[in-house]
Amino acid sequence: PLQLLSSDRRADRPEVTLPYRKRLSIVHRLGYEGERSSADAAARPIEGRRTDYGFIGSVEAEIRRRIAEDIEYGIRDAWIDPRDIAEEEALTTLEGVNTRVTELAAVQEQDTQDIYGVMEDAQGRQTEMFQRVEMLVQDQRIDAQDTLIATLTTQLSSLQGHLVTALGEIQALQAREQARAGNPEGVGSST
Repeated sequence: PLQLLSSDRRADRPEVTLPYRKRLSIVHRLGYEGERSSADAAARPIEGRRTDYGFIGSVEAEIRRRIAEDIEYGIRDAWIDPRDIAEEEALTTLEGVNTRVTELAAVQEQDTQDIYGVMEDAQGRQTEMFQRVEMLVQDQRIDAQDTLIATLTTQLSSLQGHLVTALGEIQALQAREQARAGNPEGVGSST
């Protein structure tokens, strides 16, 4: 069958649906007159039934309420105006900050005491090592002196041996000299 052409100009245009916010952002200038939109037709009750979209408003309200609530870990949504925060909450936050600062100060004091303890231990160990080194140096000096004494004692013994030998030779030479000179009685005497 052949379709009749519509005499209504709006029926020939395709229907475009704009989001609610986009529709609100359109501003009519003076001199323009707004026509009925397809949204008006959609808002009319169909066959005597009334369509209620009230749940959209309640869903949006619920979303806004959830955004305003605290998110986990005490992080708040960035869109909340700080002026809307209750004074008690600000006091609680200030008390929390003060408590945290006090705790940090106590931890820092304990850390400082621990560091001082470690420094004292290190200083004690350093003093002990210096004393050991000094004792080792003294022991080394004593060992060197003992070695020198042993060497000198050996040399002294050797020199004493040479001296005894030399004295014996001197006495033998003196006895020979006296025997040659004719002095027999000097042979038995020794000096």
